[in-house]
Amino acid sequence: MSSRVQASVYKNFIVYSRSPIVSLYGPQGLDSQVLCRDFSKRDRRLVLYRNFVRLLRFVKRPKFLRGESFDYLKFRFIDDYNYRRNKLLGIDSSLDERELMSRAVNTLNFVNNAFCAPKSAPELNENFELRGRVGRSQEYLVLDSIMQYEASKLGSRVVEGLKIGVKSLKDANEYRITCKNLNIGKPVPQIQGEKWYSYIGMLQEMPSSISSKKIAAFDFAKSILTFEKNLVLLNEDCKLLL
Repeated sequence: MSSRVQASVYKNFIVYSRSPIVSLYGPQGLDSQVLCRDFSKRDRRLVLYRNFVRLLRFVKRPKFLRGESFDYLKFRFIDDYNYRRNKLLGIDSSLDERELMSRAVNTLNFVNNAFCAPKSAPELNENFELRGRVGRSQEYLVLDSIMQYEASKLGSRVVEGLKIGVKSLKDANEYRITCKNLNIGKPVPQIQGEKWYSYIGMLQEMPSSISSKKIAAFDFAKSILTFEKNLVLLNEDCKLLL
């Protein structure tokens, strides 16, 4: 799957052909080398966060779905991707800061391709609308499926009934609010992967004590594990951080 519908990825930077990011960074887009060289770890994330937010304003969907996309974005900024990758794929090595920044820039490109498209003629490329109105890209379909998946976990009685601690965007928001209230003025710390993803181990092997009435529900919950694993496989193949 390519994430280069409207941008060309070179060794260390992205060239956007039709994107509002061009007006901010010029034809070379956002350079991951510059991020690592000229900005602190915290400022790198602020630069990326602000650019993601600028792109999300082009998502012309119902308010609830726009908010869900924003919540997902905020969660990925505090996610422990190295732990998630290790837990789901068994990869022991960790991505260093430079590799994470390179993937973050690629993910910015991916979101740009999903949500931004020329409104009419190429010479009017300063106007953008939801790509879904002019032909949905692969990037859009991937992000749309992620949002549907996250929505399916909210208030799921089947998942809650198993009591295995599957996390949702609601849990992520509560974590962020709690951290902000306890540490006013400080950035929200990264989640503790071992605690946050503890449900993965419970889903990877069905306990022998599970009752026959819960087998169907457990199989449904294991589909969560399948989706999470496939998403990380996509990240590894396309060098993303979704």
